[in-house]
Amino acid sequence: MVIVPFVDRSLREGRAGLPRDRLPAASEVFAGLPRALPDDGGLRESVRAMRAADGLLLGALDDDPTGSQAVHGAQVVTVPEEDAYQAAFAAAPVCFVLANTRSLAEPAAVQRTMQAAGGLIAVAGRRGARIQLVSRSDSTLRGHVMAEVAALQAARQQALGSGFDGVLLVPAFLEAGRLTAADIHRARTGGDLIPVGQTEFANDPAFGYTASDLKDFISQKSGGTIDRGEVASISLADIRLGGPSRVRDLLAGAQNGAWVIVNATEYSDLETVACGVLLAERAGRSFLFRTGPSFVRALAGLAPMAPLRGQQIWPGARRGGHGLIVVGSHVSQTSRQVAALRARRVTH
Repeated sequence: MVIVPFVDRSLREGRAGLPRDRLPAASEVFAGLPRALPDDGGLRESVRAMRAADGLLLGALDDDPTGSQAVHGAQVVTVPEEDAYQAAFAAAPVCFVLANTRSLAEPAAVQRTMQAAGGLIAVAGRRGARIQLVSRSDSTLRGHVMAEVAALQAARQQALGSGFDGVLLVPAFLEAGRLTAADIHRARTGGDLIPVGQTEFANDPAFGYTASDLKDFISQKSGGTIDRGEVASISLADIRLGGPSRVRDLLAGAQNGAWVIVNATEYSDLETVACGVLLAERAGRSFLFRTGPSFVRALAGLAPMAPLRGQQIWPGARRGGHGLIVVGSHVSQTSRQVAALRARRVTH
């Protein structure tokens, strides 16, 4: 696959040959970016219109229970059963399957992924619809990345006779301050944007990594079987200067399951890519998506929605009784969040 992106020459030349621990500062990267497209709803309307016209379904296989936090109006299924998928798609065109594969050893994760994907494809087939599959993973790149992508390729090959032409890696989680620019994924920590390979998430004892440059990340996770030079990317210049048609044209060259990095710092970036994906699929291409939470919202064409508040959850008088909060994580940020929650507890 050959992709020739729009390039900020000074930025690319400045990065050439830099070792991983000398990545350019966020200020250097962001200073050279074109202005983002307006987030006025027009891109979302285009996505929704194309999805409706094509009768398109979306199935998101979630590797832990948090992936649906950025969407609304979607169905969430907790069992890998086709009847459950059928009922979910009868209610909405977007279905999350809580596969919870991050809690499993790799062989079991692969088996569960293939089972869920096969069921989703079968249900879509019975409905006479086309379905997009999203491997929704933790936004900081943890999980069975390569194994689950390979499992989804195998499931499509088994069900439809061919795999996906391209795999789009879209880890941006905008709500949590996780952005991708110049192929480097960063996390907002305090007031700074830190390359994710330098954060506590990269030290996950089960799914750790060292690379912040996503081309290096894919090469690393593949065990060196994929060279960084084989990984394509859609730059922010491509997205913001070329729009959906540029994205479509770039994706037209995807073949044999090639990996494609998607850069994004705004929802309009993600929605532009979603439009380009739909245009490329209309031309016969097929794509698999390994993403954080935000791209699912963009690909579904969903508008933003504020978090629910108490009056929306419990209209009228406050409901009595108790709730249960279950917490599990490999990183200390979760412990800090729980401490903050407990400190804010109000006793009546």
